[in-house]
Amino acid sequence: MDNQILYTTLISAGVGALVTGIFQIINKIIDAVKEKRKTKKQDKDTFYGKREQAYLQALRKLLFIRKGFDITRELLDRNETLKKEYDNEIDSFRMIDPTIRLYASDKIFQQYNNLTSYKIYAYCTENTWRLSEEAKKAFDIKINILSRLMQQDLEYREYDSEPNIIKCPQCGREHDAFVTCYCGLTYEGLQNYLDKILKLPQEQKRKEDEKQ
Repeated sequence: MDNQILYTTLISAGVGALVTGIFQIINKIIDAVKEKRKTKKQDKDTFYGKREQAYLQALRKLLFIRKGFDITRELLDRNETLKKEYDNEIDSFRMIDPTIRLYASDKIFQQYNNLTSYKIYAYCTENTWRLSEEAKKAFDIKINILSRLMQQDLEYREYDSEPNIIKCPQCGREHDAFVTCYCGLTYEGLQNYLDKILKLPQEQKRKEDEKQ
């Protein structure tokens, strides 16, 4: 009888130690998973933080270009304050493009890169080809659309459900840029329409050069 009790006690102790050991292993696995998730979330937060800064810098550069459509080189030379602001901005933009390429989605970088190509019309001399008022409005709409895409990419749209209202360049009515207009102009059609307006000066310049 005493031996039976001894055997039972030993077996119980062994099972208890085994169970304790198993729970320790399980707890270590759970802790490891939690730590991995925590690290992964921290990495994601860091990435999105850098992406946010990259997008802000991209919009700042595009607004700088947009401002330059209304400022000539002659005006810069005559205005010391404007010239100083221009020089400071140019210096700060040197690393923006590679940073955008690193953190932006392909779709957003493509649109950003397309818009920066119109910098040839910013801060130019008075006798060079310049964008019309219609083209400037098209550029403004393209920036608004790009900012909306950036918001979606950063998952901000769930906090801001207000649509980006634009004035349709085809019929003049106001509507959400991402929704088909009352006149039938779709989002894709809107993009093509805006690009066509923005490319008009280049086409006109090319035709002028061919005549010479």
